[in-house]
Amino acid sequence: MLSSKVKDGKIAVVDALAFKEPKTKYMTEVLRAFTGILPEVSTRKTLIVVPDTNTNIIFAARNLQKTKVMRADSLNVNDLLTYRYMILLKESIEVIEKVYGGMKKPAAHEEVKAAKRVSAQKAVKAAPIKKMKKQEKKPVVKKTKKEVKKKA
Repeated sequence: MLSSKVKDGKIAVVDALAFKEPKTKYMTEVLRAFTGILPEVSTRKTLIVVPDTNTNIIFAARNLQKTKVMRADSLNVNDLLTYRYMILLKESIEVIEKVYGGMKKPAAHEEVKAAKRVSAQKAVKAAPIKKMKKQEKKPVVKKTKKEVKKKA
């Protein structure tokens, strides 16, 4: 989900976000400042990801209906699907990598094809080669009941 949001350009990374007072007015100004980077960020659902519990940011955003503040170690797929845009603090990226970074990366498509080709080539070399003799098909002749009785 994070990769698709990055690919679609729906994530912005901020070096720092700090308020001297927890006021909603400050948070709306921050969201308006991001309209050049993330279009419709002030009117669409936006998820702000912080590295740790920052009460000023939480209190500043709690009165905004379409904005949610979440800690980086609490991310889940439901919130990633629900919120269209994400604003990440720079330190929260390190937390995300630490918490969720242990997953294996999928192999590139070309690498998978090459691995299949190599394994198929090895299988062909290892398989015993048997030459099949062509079997001649005999014509099927139906015998009547009288002919069968004569033989018996």
